[in-house]
Amino acid sequence: MIFSIVIPVYNDFDRLKLTLNGLNNQNFDVSLFEVIIVNNNSTVPCPEFIGLFPSMNIKIINEYNIGSYAARNSG
Repeated sequence: MIFSIVIPVYNDFDRLKLTLNGLNNQNFDVSLFEVIIVNNNSTVPCPEFIGLFPSMNIKIINEYNIGSYAARNSG
């Protein structure tokens, strides 16, 4: 693995799905990076569509301090 992509998310799972689709469909080898999704105290849990990307190394963590800075730091 060469690098990590940190994606803070607060209740915007539609755009998260678009982002994951874009990462999955690129020409770069997905085994060279990991995706860290930081659920930033969303009012709903991360949806099941995360499992639709088995080729990507995806980790989900929770950050309960609200704000993108806290979420990125956790990631």
